[in-house]
Amino acid sequence: PASSGEPEPSPQEPISEQEEPVSSSIPSETRQEPRPEPQPEPQPSASAAAGPGMGQLLSFVKELDAVLGDSPTYLYCAPHIPKKKLANVLSGYAKNLGIVPEDVLLLFDNTVFGSAKDGFILTEMGLVSSESGVLPLSEIQHIEPSHSIWGGEMTAEPGHKVIATIPPDKELTHFCDGLNKIL
Repeated sequence: PASSGEPEPSPQEPISEQEEPVSSSIPSETRQEPRPEPQPEPQPSASAAAGPGMGQLLSFVKELDAVLGDSPTYLYCAPHIPKKKLANVLSGYAKNLGIVPEDVLLLFDNTVFGSAKDGFILTEMGLVSSESGVLPLSEIQHIEPSHSIWGGEMTAEPGHKVIATIPPDKELTHFCDGLNKIL
């Protein structure tokens, strides 16, 4: 064939001839449907990605408050959060975040003398920690309670973000277990 001077047919030619009739026999509207414009996620998926809703958080805090009861604690659930502690948090590590007292669902005071200048709060937007700053609930998959007496840390996963440096604590374990159920 090369000696006859005629070009040898390319193996691609028969393939393209076969493709043309198939694609031309499909109506143009049908051909365009498989490649729709990117669209945002449906609302249920978007809200699930945003973390637990306010209703779930309020139920969780109410249940945790019942478990804590009247026992001496460093963990305070709304509406039983001491005003002075809350004021210290909002003027300290939660300053300039636009959080008002009514937004705070839970406060953990990690100070020896009870000033609450170290610890964390829970709001609908997430955890605000004196150690790690703002941790949106939508980015937390799991809260790990402290397991070590010396240098123990309660962390948000993934990323091992320290929420509080504290030895193991029964109340904080209840907090972690309850929050993990709704994350």
